[in-house]
Amino acid sequence: RLRRDRAVAEAAPEDRAQVLVDSGQVDGNATSIADVLNGGTSEGVTMKEALSLPAVWDAINFLSAAMAGLPIEVFEKTDETGGDKKLTGGVADVLGAAVNDSTTSFSWRETFFAQVFGPGRAYSYIERDRRGEVINLFAMEYERVTVRRVKGRLFYDYMEPSGRVKTYAGKDVIDIAYMLQPDHVNCHNPVMTCASAIRQGLNANRYALTVFGKNGVPPYVL
Repeated sequence: RLRRDRAVAEAAPEDRAQVLVDSGQVDGNATSIADVLNGGTSEGVTMKEALSLPAVWDAINFLSAAMAGLPIEVFEKTDETGGDKKLTGGVADVLGAAVNDSTTSFSWRETFFAQVFGPGRAYSYIERDRRGEVINLFAMEYERVTVRRVKGRLFYDYMEPSGRVKTYAGKDVIDIAYMLQPDHVNCHNPVMTCASAIRQGLNANRYALTVFGKNGVPPYVL
């Protein structure tokens, strides 16, 4: 330790931060002593980083699970006076039991609303038979979808894992956004909108781990 402290003292001012990093006193991800003093960077956050903050994780999980647990009933309008008939089978089973051969309705809805409350938007492709009846729903990854408007109608360009782009008409996609922008094409991203506040929480956690990980001794020398 004496050798390390001597190296810090003898180093030029502009080199002391690197000496501290090399000695293990400062997190190697910090670009300077100021980063440690400030608790970290002030840059934006990724979705993965945001989910590592307990408040964000708990909020998204609670909301998506609550929405997924709600019962779903499908009704058909039978006449112009507003009479409704409860449907069974067909689309009612798709929405209430299993959206496709490998995904239950609860699992689909939980994942769907996690996207709504996370990135801010979720998409699912509607598969129909020759008669136009809904037979399956397939989730579309948020990051792979691009929305555009052509002559007033929405189209969804989906990049498949193979790299091929497939375009779906608006009538074939379930699209729910947390909050649409005025153009009704793009949406607000809750995580990115609150990035500064989320980053503060992440920086506080990082600072606490850095300090208490060294038995409460601040990891820097003034």
